[in-house]
Amino acid sequence: MATKYQVTKEKGKTEMQKVVAVSLTSDMWTSINMDAYLAVTCHYIDDHDKLGTVLLGVEKFSNSHTAANIAQVKTTLMEEWGITDKQATVELSEEKRVSGSKVIPLMNMLQRAVDSEGTNMTTVMAGKLAENLVRRLRDILSNLESLSVMTMATMLDPRFKTHGFFSQSTANEAFTTVVTPSPSDAPSPPPQPAQAAGPATTSSTNLWLPLDCIVDQTRSSNATADPTTEVQRYLREANLD
Repeated sequence: MATKYQVTKEKGKTEMQKVVAVSLTSDMWTSINMDAYLAVTCHYIDDHDKLGTVLLGVEKFSNSHTAANIAQVKTTLMEEWGITDKQATVELSEEKRVSGSKVIPLMNMLQRAVDSEGTNMTTVMAGKLAENLVRRLRDILSNLESLSVMTMATMLDPRFKTHGFFSQSTANEAFTTVVTPSPSDAPSPPPQPAQAAGPATTSSTNLWLPLDCIVDQTRSSNATADPTTEVQRYLREANLD
């Protein structure tokens, strides 16, 4: 039985190395003996556009049920199965401080990536799957961009400003919200010269490539902009620490 288990596990690991992206789900329960267990399942699309599922493991969970402890078990299983190099997972897990300002741009780039890959589908089923994924991502983006706390966070992040949004009208609304003072706000002193923001870090994957290109084009156009545009841009920039 142990030998059969190892053979099946190695076969699953080999299959995992072929897929580009995975989705993880987890279930936690308590046995009649009051022992807690955590099961982590991996879902993916194989080379034949078929949905695949692999149970990564069922771990006895003796620690408190905190997010940090659950995440640690998942991370250990991901390392064991060699699936820690997936784009969105690495993008978020490498952050020392995860910020809400990155949610809208990340979803935007995921939508662009799926939309681009969808044009390369060779079967009708795969094409429909891509269409449904794009439609779902756009619905999520629409909901996210309706939350002022998310749009303002993206607007005030010097890495994104107005370029991280899916909808330009939403970016304009966020800009108006930021520059329009609240009636309770006291008069503020004139803005001081802002330091130039450092270049956006390009991920080792191509997930952020469209946004990087937009930012690079904006930098090039700003260099030749007339003085009025330059002053307006300067006044819009938030002061940096």
